[in-house]
Amino acid sequence: MLSSYSHRKFRAMAACLRPRFQRVRSATMAVGEKLMTWTWLGPPLKVVEDPSDHIYKDFYGLSGIPFSITPDPEFLFLADTHQCVIEKLHYGIRSRMGFMLLTGEVGTGKTTLCRTLLDHFQGRARTVYVINPSLSGQELLACILEDLEIPCPVQASKKELLDRLNRFLLARTSAEPVVIIIDDAQSMPPATLEDLRLLSNLETDKTKLLQMLLVGQPELLVQLDRPELRQLKQRVVIHCCLDYLTRAEVAGYIERRLFV
Repeated sequence: MLSSYSHRKFRAMAACLRPRFQRVRSATMAVGEKLMTWTWLGPPLKVVEDPSDHIYKDFYGLSGIPFSITPDPEFLFLADTHQCVIEKLHYGIRSRMGFMLLTGEVGTGKTTLCRTLLDHFQGRARTVYVINPSLSGQELLACILEDLEIPCPVQASKKELLDRLNRFLLARTSAEPVVIIIDDAQSMPPATLEDLRLLSNLETDKTKLLQMLLVGQPELLVQLDRPELRQLKQRVVIHCCLDYLTRAEVAGYIERRLFV
């Protein structure tokens, strides 16, 4: 547990950080809107650091901003629940069990955990990380094939995309597993979720050819309860759920962020 003096320092630092993050978010949204409207033809844009960042980093002896909202695996705090989830997903992928599910409320660390999984399986698996859940089934297939460097015609049909993926997977049954991670899956159109069932059908007599991890908020479970998606739900072999940290774990989380 942090001392009362450290606690006061932490609260003072948090008070400094809060308005700055709001300004950064607003500036980012404004720049994003401009870039969507015009094409920038000048020199590469540079991120300008707020000079006051150095003040509190130097004052508190920090090497970086400890409470950034970006999902950096370096800052992952492994509470008991998170450790258990990682072990289950590692086992599911290594054992080629097929379809897996990770759910949790906003802020429980789902995306950071996904990035940690991707780092762990780098060089041990072929991975595809999908961050755009609004894709159609055909667009999702094209995205997967592109990331796996599988050549295909621009106007390929859904069937041809699926056939090419199946041939690719069959040719590497003895190689490292192929893992597809789809983040924010609660926002996927029902038709695209139904198309995922076709991917779960890719298998041999002994193993699943594709390891699929759907990551999303609890609304994803509501989606999977739809009658037309019951066959997809039946294919889920592992379902992990992340919960909020306990009061005791919060102190460990803060310490991890400050002293990593």
